[in-house]
Amino acid sequence: MKLAGATRIPPLRECWISPIIWNWRKRPRQASSTRCSLPDGPALADNIRYASRFRLEPLTWISALAAVTERIGFIATASTTYNEPYNLARLFASVDHLSGGRAGWNIVTTGDASAALNFGLDRHPTHADRYERASEFVDVVTKLWDSWEDDALVADRVSGIFADTDKIHPINHIGKYHRVKGPLTLPRSLQGRPVYVQAGSSEDGRSFASRYAEAIFTAHQTLGNAQEFYADIKARVKSVGRNPDHVKVLPSISPFIGSTEAEARALHDEFNELTQPEYSLHQLRRIVDADLSSYDLDGPFPRELIRVEGERGASSRFHVVLDIIERENPTIRQLLHRLPGRAAIGSRPGRPNRSPTRSRNGSTMVPRTALISCRPICRAGSTYSPRKWCRSCASADFSGTTMTGQR
Repeated sequence: MKLAGATRIPPLRECWISPIIWNWRKRPRQASSTRCSLPDGPALADNIRYASRFRLEPLTWISALAAVTERIGFIATASTTYNEPYNLARLFASVDHLSGGRAGWNIVTTGDASAALNFGLDRHPTHADRYERASEFVDVVTKLWDSWEDDALVADRVSGIFADTDKIHPINHIGKYHRVKGPLTLPRSLQGRPVYVQAGSSEDGRSFASRYAEAIFTAHQTLGNAQEFYADIKARVKSVGRNPDHVKVLPSISPFIGSTEAEARALHDEFNELTQPEYSLHQLRRIVDADLSSYDLDGPFPRELIRVEGERGASSRFHVVLDIIERENPTIRQLLHRLPGRAAIGSRPGRPNRSPTRSRNGSTMVPRTALISCRPICRAGSTYSPRKWCRSCASADFSGTTMTGQR
């Protein structure tokens, strides 16, 4: 959970594992049909002093959760910069088989420069190089998952033929970053292969998503920016010969739920007050490369410290923060409460019936697909609970059993 103050509120502080997943582990078969994304990173953040920043390895986590669930799809984050395509293709294919076709891959290139030192590298690859490697990486993984034709597995007891070797093919890939012969050690899963998910909103990220992603996580602070992103992605998908209807855009939202709107707003304000300034200032420094530790938190944000040029200027998070600064002219403290990961298109405090499927501004939220990136927060003992709210958003008529079937 990325809400910085979350672990300071009971019962969330009793468990550093995501509370929603914790509840599923205890009552898994009561969970409604939906999808769950598990984040990850190959380096321990140095701001762990104030927030839960360590995570279980997501593919291991999925394997455990898949064994006790039936209708939940799981999207695991895995880096193309700090993995090898053959190993990752085997891991995801294995989980997809174990879960009955309920696995998805959140494809990331890893923005944390400190990860390089955990993998024998002297420096973190540039933004452009990471996306170039990611494109080749996904191409290789796709070839490996397709190295078995759909009917290559025969398993005929009479003839004793297990597999049709004429339908299992080496990929013989030789590229700039990878050399992989193949084929994979596993046949295709019930859904063929895991679903591709991506979250980058930079220029490189959008280009990458248009070619590969079947679902895109995104976060925006205004409806206009969100609509622009949606239209741009759909146009890019169409321009590369793909069907725009086959790519889902998943907006992130952090609803604060209460029995009354006043209760929900009070909870929202309490979360803001529990945010540790040291934690948020460190997060902000990593995003915009500006050290504000000596500045008055209640003073205006010093816009002149931010430089658009350079590697950070290519990051989508950088531009989200810059947009808030230039559009709202917040104090430093107000900005710390608005950092990416806390909310998109604003935090939403209120009663559940104030968050209808069709919102008052004319935009449409599709709960079945948007729920995956929704973090409902509710005070213990409230009349309304996150579970009730999530059930109201879940698709009641869902009949699919694979991740692909949930589209």
